[in-house]
Amino acid sequence: MAYTTTPAGKITSYSIGWDNPNLSVQMNIPVSNPDNCSDASSYMMSYTSTSIQAVTSVVITAHATGSDVKLVLNGCVQNRPQIVGINVV
Repeated sequence: MAYTTTPAGKITSYSIGWDNPNLSVQMNIPVSNPDNCSDASSYMMSYTSTSIQAVTSVVITAHATGSDVKLVLNGCVQNRPQIVGINVV
């Protein structure tokens, strides 16, 4: 596994779970799945990640303003491509 970055795109939706507050993100571009996760329906960030609060803030802001972002991915979480960072472009 190596860090990869998605192409730039807009966030179309996001959600945060209730029982375990993982962050799920969907974009207006095809899902990039470099680590061949078994579920490529969205991107996911684990609630145990130390940067989840910062990334969630950027996701909310980018969605509200229509900004383009690139997600930084590494591995899988809950069988989905795992978000480890975000870049606003």
